[in-house]
Amino acid sequence: MSRAIRFHDYGGPEVMKLEEVPRPVPKANEILVRVLGWGVNPVDWKIREGLARSRINVPLPLTPGGDISGVVEELGASATGVSIGQPVFAMIGLVGAYAELVAVKPEITAPKPRTLDHVQAASVPLTALTAWQALFEHAELKSGQRVLIHAAAGGVGGFAVQFARHAGAIVIGTASPDNADYIRSLGATDVIDYRKDSFDPYRGSFDVVLDLIGGETSLRSLELLRKGGIHVGGVPAPALMQHAEGSGIRVKPMQVHPDGSQLREISGLIDAGRIRTTIAAVYPLDQAGAAHEQSKSGHTRGKIVLKAIP
Repeated sequence: MSRAIRFHDYGGPEVMKLEEVPRPVPKANEILVRVLGWGVNPVDWKIREGLARSRINVPLPLTPGGDISGVVEELGASATGVSIGQPVFAMIGLVGAYAELVAVKPEITAPKPRTLDHVQAASVPLTALTAWQALFEHAELKSGQRVLIHAAAGGVGGFAVQFARHAGAIVIGTASPDNADYIRSLGATDVIDYRKDSFDPYRGSFDVVLDLIGGETSLRSLELLRKGGIHVGGVPAPALMQHAEGSGIRVKPMQVHPDGSQLREISGLIDAGRIRTTIAAVYPLDQAGAAHEQSKSGHTRGKIVLKAIP
C-alpha cells in the first residue's frame, strides 16, 4: 500500500483526504517514482472545485496535482533512460501527482537539478514549462523583442521574466508595488502597477504579451501589441478573438504539456545559476487543503510546495 491525497466529490479543500491506496504497478514502459515534493498550481484547486470539468473530465475519486520531484524506485521491463535511485522531476500532466508513489513514462522526466532539493525542484516543472512553451513554442520570442508579462510575480510569471531576459528580450511585468523590486531582480526593465498605472504609454509597443489572466486584461493587452504582435494565453474568449480580427495581431491559445527534454534545458539553466525558483510556502502533504487555500487567495510570490511526511 501507499498513500495519496484524493477527493471523492467536488468541493472545498475539506474534500481532500490522505488515504491508503494500492501501490502503483508500473507498466513495461513506465518507472515508479517515490515522490518527496509536489508543486501546487492554481489548476489543482480549480479541478478540485469542479471548475475544469468541461475540459478535464476524469472519474472520481481523483488525486490532484501535476508536479513531482523524487527518486526512481522501480523500472518497468522496457523502461530506459533512468536508473533506480536517480533523482528526477517532472510535470506528469494535470492530475495524479499528490501521491507518495507515482508511475510515469521516463521520457517526461528529467534529472533533478543538482543545486535544488526535492521541495525546491517540485516548484519548477508545470510553471516553468508553461512559461517556456508560451515564449518559445507559441510566441517564438527572439532577442531584442519587447515582451509584457502579466502577473509577473506569480509562478509562471517569475519564470517567464527570467526566460525572456535570458533570451535577450526587453521585459516589462505587471504586478503590485510590493513585488516591483522582486520582479526587477528577476530581469524586468520596468514594472507596471496594474491597479493604478496607465497603460497608455505602452500602446503598440510590445512584440509579445504573455497573459494567463484573461477577461478585461486580455482585451486591454491587444492595444499594447504592435501590428504583427502575438498574444499568448489560455483559451481565448470570443470577444478577444473578435477584437483581434483584422488587427494584424495573432492570438495564440496554449495548454502546457509535459516535456522531459525542455525540463533538461531548464534544469541546466538552474544549475548554471541563470534561473532561480522562488518558494512562497511549504506545507506537509496532509495539509494540501491549506496549500490550496493560499493558492486560491492569489498574489502569491513564487510557488507553493508540498513536502513528504513520515
